[in-house]
Amino acid sequence: MRRNGFSWPLDPLQVASWLLFVGIIASLYILYTPVATPRAVGITFSVFYALPALATGMTAFHVQLIDPVAETDPQGEQRFCNICERWVKHRSRHCSSCRKCVERYDHHCPWVNNCIGVANYRVFIGMMCSLLTFVTLHLALLLHVGIQLLIDPSYDGAFGRQLAASGLGLNVTGYGIIIAMLAAVLALVWQQICWLLSLHYMLHLKGYTTDEYFAQVWRKNEPQPWPCLLLCRRLCHNITEPLCRACHPHPPSRKVGAAPYSAEQVPRPAE
Repeated sequence: MRRNGFSWPLDPLQVASWLLFVGIIASLYILYTPVATPRAVGITFSVFYALPALATGMTAFHVQLIDPVAETDPQGEQRFCNICERWVKHRSRHCSSCRKCVERYDHHCPWVNNCIGVANYRVFIGMMCSLLTFVTLHLALLLHVGIQLLIDPSYDGAFGRQLAASGLGLNVTGYGIIIAMLAAVLALVWQQICWLLSLHYMLHLKGYTTDEYFAQVWRKNEPQPWPCLLLCRRLCHNITEPLCRACHPHPPSRKVGAAPYSAEQVPRPAE
């Protein structure tokens, strides 16, 4: 059973997110601060940029540290998980990646190597909001230096002289290409974050988790086993009640009513 996002083995996307996050921060202080004019403006913006970067790092660490495992609630409605072989709260789901039931399971996020459930859902949304602020500010700073480059693109102009004095070893053309490529990547990340936050806002209004919503939508038009193996294997892998048997070999958890026993007196199913 995986206790949290730092449990071994680490997900490759999790490690990639750490490297990408550090690389994006380093790129701004390497590419923006030395060439922004006036110099005091660039330093001031870089200081303010550190605040959402720090908030994103702290919330991401918190999301990965929390264990969202589902507990037994003898007083409420429960379901029995045939994989964990124990009773859990009725909106819990079993994650095959973490090998445990997660209370009010939303989804398994490979970027943090942890399940998102009731225990860390708010922190996850906070992380996404701070990440959106972080990326938006980074794009704004790239736009600021890009406008300076467009206004005075000559090699002997004010921007060209500032770029030469920065010691980056880049000319105006090369610097502009790097800035444009970085801005394009961050714009794609910004679009994905906005889409994700919009989705979760819609689900909040409807009272669904991500798992419940997609399970209901896809169940209306159940895919055949062969295309499902090709198109939705990763999603179905983390859905307790699968959309087709080809994606999930384990039997689904079954919902039961309120149990008259305590957590210490949980009965085992008959063999």
